[in-house]
Amino acid sequence: MPWVKLDDGFSEDKKVLQAGPLAMALHVAALCYCNRHLTDGLVPRAALPQLVNLKGLMYIKRTPNVHQLARRLVNVGLWERENRDYHIHDFLDYQPSRREIETRRKGLHQIRSEAGAGSKQNVHQMTSNLQPRPVPSRPVPSPSNYPPNPPKGGNNERPRKPRRQRSINDPEASERIMAAARAVQKAWPDFEMLRAARASGFDVNQGTQAEYEAKLAAG
Repeated sequence: MPWVKLDDGFSEDKKVLQAGPLAMALHVAALCYCNRHLTDGLVPRAALPQLVNLKGLMYIKRTPNVHQLARRLVNVGLWERENRDYHIHDFLDYQPSRREIETRRKGLHQIRSEAGAGSKQNVHQMTSNLQPRPVPSRPVPSPSNYPPNPPKGGNNERPRKPRRQRSINDPEASERIMAAARAVQKAWPDFEMLRAARASGFDVNQGTQAEYEAKLAAG
């Protein structure tokens, strides 16, 4: 499933502010539509009513409909007209193309097919090292730890059992393990991608998901 890429200053962009909040909602919904259907930025006119629901706002005076919002996006330069449909301006400069996504999917499918059941074992071996070790239970003393019985005629006092030693949890070791797990999750947010990379022999401890995706796109 592809993702939509938005700059963290998107809501403060001059064109977005000119278009208004309703047009911004339509624009974001259109970005999701294009990436989901791999249209390379093409927004069909017939799909506009499905992108945002303005029925609850129709009772407010001067509320524009979706076609008026689309024209507003064209006027500010976020969209362009393409016959009766629309096209998001500079879509491929920021979003992946249909060809890139299909190539990536094909590469992942091939890697998973070749890896087979072995990938699950590799991922289990890697992730098992990141889990905190459980605190061991208290040791049970063996009979060999008891002192010998006193000789006959000597002190008849019963031997005392050795005191059990309490296990001590190492908070520093647990913190190091959890930090390593957080680092892996940050570098590989997509667990399916992590499994595929591990199965293909990619060094997931040294590389990141972005580097692996770039390697797939390069062929």
